[in-house]
Amino acid sequence: MRHEKIEIIVLGSILMEKGAYHVVSGILQPDYFTGWHEEVYTAIVEVNADGKPIDLLTVCEKLKAKRSNVKAFDVASLTNKLGSSANIEAHAWILKNRAIKRELELMGLMIAQEADKDNVSVNELLDKVQQRVNAMTTSFEQVKPERLATIMNRELAERSTREGGMLGVPTGLHKWDKAIGGLYTGVHVVAARPAMGKTAFAVSIAVNACRELPVCFWSGEMIRDKIALRVESYLSGIQTERLRLNRINDSERMKYDQAHVTMQDLDFEVDDTPSINFAQLRIKCLK
Repeated sequence: MRHEKIEIIVLGSILMEKGAYHVVSGILQPDYFTGWHEEVYTAIVEVNADGKPIDLLTVCEKLKAKRSNVKAFDVASLTNKLGSSANIEAHAWILKNRAIKRELELMGLMIAQEADKDNVSVNELLDKVQQRVNAMTTSFEQVKPERLATIMNRELAERSTREGGMLGVPTGLHKWDKAIGGLYTGVHVVAARPAMGKTAFAVSIAVNACRELPVCFWSGEMIRDKIALRVESYLSGIQTERLRLNRINDSERMKYDQAHVTMQDLDFEVDDTPSINFAQLRIKCLK
């Protein structure tokens, strides 16, 4: 009952106070409301999208156009219990909290039902759960506007710490680092025809990045032993075939030994799960 009263107060404030909707529009969604209140809030959203002012008349007209069963008298009754516009944001967050908890309860039921099915794999179930949790987490984040001057001052402070114009983690490929400023947050795609050196390129970046932070290297085709061989070849400068066949000459022995010492210290993991899909990879990344 308490939440129903809060729904009435929020809807009444939106209908009667100019600008009230814009205070809560980034917080609330129609399905956060129950019963016919959801229809009213949906109509409010659509009236705003039409560029019309939000009031009793425009909202009732929208409901009528949608052939809703909600009566104009019911909509008007929402304005009988007005709350202070100063509290509307707090009331909106109460409704959002309740909606998230309700979603968690439904997710618990979904997990129980899906886990009981023999044709649903654990990875598929975990990915489905993770997606719903991520969606809820994202919607719950309170993102507030920030002054341009504040944003720029923070950027300038961070920029002053970038040695040599380096934005992210150095790749060890100096010309590329000079061009892009190292690896930074986001996705970097390497594409080329077969046998053009994509794996060797990726391994060299991973090894150099590992000097700054831990690295996990996922290989969808090449087994972990061959990835280790590629790392060994990169560090020693000796061709992989000669390493595999143990054809090391005396002049290379020092570089060979030093490569193995370096490999012992690298915080570098290799995962060669066969036929890994994006759902499985996402779960592994999150872990």
